Amino acid sequence: MSMIKSIPGIEPYNEVFYRSCYYNSFIPVVKQAGKSILPFFIHEFPVYSTTGEQEMIPFDVEYQVVRDLSQLLDETGFTMMGQVKSERISDDLVDAIMQDHPVIVWVDSFYEPFRKDTYQKRHWAHSLLVYGYNQFDETFEIIEHHHADNLTYEKRKLDFTDMEQAYEGYQEQFLRGEEYTFFEFGLNQDKAGLHLAVDENVPQYRFVYLNNLQDQVETINNGIEKLVQMEVFFAQLIQDEQQLKGAVGPLLDKLTTIINAKKAEQYKLAQLQVDSTITDVLNEIVLHWSYIRGVVGKSLYSNVFKQEDFRLAGAKLSEIVELERRFYLLLLKK
Repeated sequence: MSMIKSIPGIEPYNEVFYRSCYYNSFIPVVKQAGKSILPFFIHEFPVYSTTGEQEMIPFDVEYQVVRDLSQLLDETGFTMMGQVKSERISDDLVDAIMQDHPVIVWVDSFYEPFRKDTYQKRHWAHSLLVYGYNQFDETFEIIEHHHADNLTYEKRKLDFTDMEQAYEGYQEQFLRGEEYTFFEFGLNQDKAGLHLAVDENVPQYRFVYLNNLQDQVETINNGIEKLVQMEVFFAQLIQDEQQLKGAVGPLLDKLTTIINAKKAEQYKLAQLQVDSTITDVLNEIVLHWSYIRGVVGKSLYSNVFKQEDFRLAGAKLSEIVELERRFYLLLLKK
């Protein structure tokens, strides 16, 4: 048994925040195997949605998933062994890495000493990619970022004891039902040559993505109608300054979620080499959302609410509705 081991070729992924921290932990696994990340992008897309009326801001984005991750893992040549709860987390991590199997684990960042935003301050569900260990100083090599709101993933070290506390903390604070908390990845050698990261595969991936969208036109249109409802909601919200003051925090969070989803689509379309006449419209949508978030964020941190600023933000939201319609009209013609 090797006392020190690190899986080569694992690098942080900071190009875009995709869906959740789990995916930003998973993408380095795909890249290390020399596989394309596009098969994991083209079978899902974000749509505007509504949430429960009890929420202060009852709007969001959700991903419409055409093929689930387990199917895609098998098709692309990965194996995955999952556990709901590892009873010996440090030993299981060492055993996996000895076989060159990277592992994603769910943890509570409350117990990660280098996470200044969460350590001993707040419980935060988060995933870590573990790719190495040192038995002498009892540390794991992981991919982690600085702050929940930043895309700053880098290589770090975490003590065995901190890993164990963070993993157990997740069980106590967040685990519900039978969801996996431990994901060990390997390669199916019979499918080693499938879905490699080569440019020749891009046209086929683009074809599949556009077909998936075409099959979901009704869902897309329903999402745009939800966006129209959000436009009306926003127009009413900004008429009442007291209500607006209480809502700007949750509103800022929702806007960040929407912008992250739209930026992920920007990245996806760039990787799929979609025509610039289409991506230019999406770029404008992102700029408009960013303008709205800027107005909301400035008001939140200054506690100054300028009616004209919010009126202009409302106008930007109206423009987004039309831009979204134009974006999908152009995209689905291709």
